Amino acid sequence: MTDTQKELRRLIAAELNEIPGGTYHRTAPPDAAYPYKVYALERMSIGERGRQDYSLVVDVWDRSGDTKHAERITDMITQKLQEELLPQDKILPYFYFDNGYPVPDSDRELTHYQLHFLVQTYLKED
Repeated sequence: MTDTQKELRRLIAAELNEIPGGTYHRTAPPDAAYPYKVYALERMSIGERGRQDYSLVVDVWDRSGDTKHAERITDMITQKLQEELLPQDKILPYFYFDNGYPVPDSDRELTHYQLHFLVQTYLKED
């Protein structure tokens, strides 16, 4: 993992931690309390010179039997990261919301939403 990816993961976790529910990278533990968020960050391309592009996927899970709670959390995430520039020490990441949708599950008590973002990350020159 590159320093850029490490810094991005720290930033994303910090931003998601400001929203209700636990935050986990890639997978939640089996005993995770609902609601919770799981995110994955994947490098897409180098982009233009001095920029790295990433795909960010955030899954929101809830087991309240009511979709409104999970919908509020997805709205909060989208509002927080939609077209947001979050300057850091060595990188300038710019978040773009791509799409989001409910993911069907056979368990009717479980609500699952998935959000997709593009993260264009500009590297600061020393």
